[in-house]
Amino acid sequence: VVTSSSGNAGASTAAYAARAGLECYVFVPASVPKDKLTQIRMYGAQVVQVGGQFSNAYHVAREIS
Repeated sequence: VVTSSSGNAGASTAAYAARAGLECYVFVPASVPKDKLTQIRMYGAQVVQVGGQFSNAYHVAREIS
């Protein structure tokens, strides 16, 4: 599973992916608060921080998927 997020959606996606036994990659802008990153990682997702705004993270995630 590949997604982009600035926090809550990434944590939700990571939780559902973990429940389904799927790998999850969440692309986030570098400015995402550490507590949001912790939430995402709690479910075993790989977090990829992308420089710039959310749109940059979205475009990188889209290219990867």
